[in-house]
Amino acid sequence: MGRRRKTSPAEDFIAIASKLPWWLALGLAVISYFLLHAFASQPLTAAPAPGQMTSFLMPVLLKGLATAGQYILPLLFGVAALLSGVQQRKRSSSPQPLSGFSAEPHQANAGISPHCPVCSSSMVRRDAKRGANAGKSFWGCSQYPRCKGTQAAG
Repeated sequence: MGRRRKTSPAEDFIAIASKLPWWLALGLAVISYFLLHAFASQPLTAAPAPGQMTSFLMPVLLKGLATAGQYILPLLFGVAALLSGVQQRKRSSSPQPLSGFSAEPHQANAGISPHCPVCSSSMVRRDAKRGANAGKSFWGCSQYPRCKGTQAAG
């Protein structure tokens, strides 16, 4: 059994964020910059009293994280948006084969086919290859996988 490749937290973050639509990841990059920038640009309070050092260190630590994060987090979201856009373009340019269904038109398609109840495209007669309806014919939308409309074959 092969081992999983070790990844950094940044790679894991990009892998998860690239599952989002590209426009949402890009929007999160902009929002994260402005939120963290607003927090990082706030002035710190005056020097603490001798016994109050711990209450002073937490805001300093958070401000330091926000200062670094205002650049790192948008960069990671930007890379994820780029990857998401590339993946979306790959999916839309190369149609995926229909899994579990025959892609060849059925002989009964010679007649008039019905229109899809979801998107009004023409429908194609298909034979189910797997599942409880294996071997049975049905009408499936010609725009599959973008449209999942089906009708029982009559």
